[in-house]
Amino acid sequence: MKLIIVSCLVAVAAAAPQTNYQPEQYSGNPQPQINILSQSFEQDPNTGNYQYSYEQDNGQAVAEQGTVYPGPEPETGSITQEGNFQFVADDGNTYQISYVANEGGFQPRGAHLPVAPAQIPEYAQLRQEHPELFWAEGQQPQQPTYVAEDIETYPGPEPETGSIIQRGSFQFVGDDGNTYQISYVANEGGFQPRGAHLPVAPAQIPEYAQLRQEHPELFWAEGQQPQQPTYV
Repeated sequence: MKLIIVSCLVAVAAAAPQTNYQPEQYSGNPQPQINILSQSFEQDPNTGNYQYSYEQDNGQAVAEQGTVYPGPEPETGSITQEGNFQFVADDGNTYQISYVANEGGFQPRGAHLPVAPAQIPEYAQLRQEHPELFWAEGQQPQQPTYVAEDIETYPGPEPETGSIIQRGSFQFVGDDGNTYQISYVANEGGFQPRGAHLPVAPAQIPEYAQLRQEHPELFWAEGQQPQQPTYV
């Protein structure tokens, strides 16, 4: 019985029409071959700055240069990329775009790109009636903050114990455009800042002086040296 079934299968397979498989007959419209007309790439091994470009025979062209700005630490910093590219769209027109890409984001420019609408009258009226809402316009970017600090370490009697004293200064530009400077000491007595713009403790009130004179026992802690830390 098994022999009969196998013979039938062989006969059916032999009777099936024989075809020669050709991959191109099952593919869609083949894409035209694109040739590169020119291409270049250069990079400075010392600075990391680079520039590259290429052009194809389908109307597409790209050019870009990058400038590297190192940061204060290894593998930090920023890069500015400037370039342009063009392509032929489905409508047959050639479109060109130039751009800058940096910490402000990707900033493209092109004749076909949409343009922000003109200022509406209501906006101009709001600016005139409430100028305080537009305080940020025309502001300069905030200047960097400069910091300097010295650290002194005083080891304790046991490993991983001790104290530290930090002395330093920093400056920054406030929202009012003025530059403020602060010097400080940070130790077991806490953070102790000094600056011309910082508030000053008020003068001693007469009642306080009278209380000190009548009840000196309340001021026993004044003049005491800070207690040294206990190491455990």
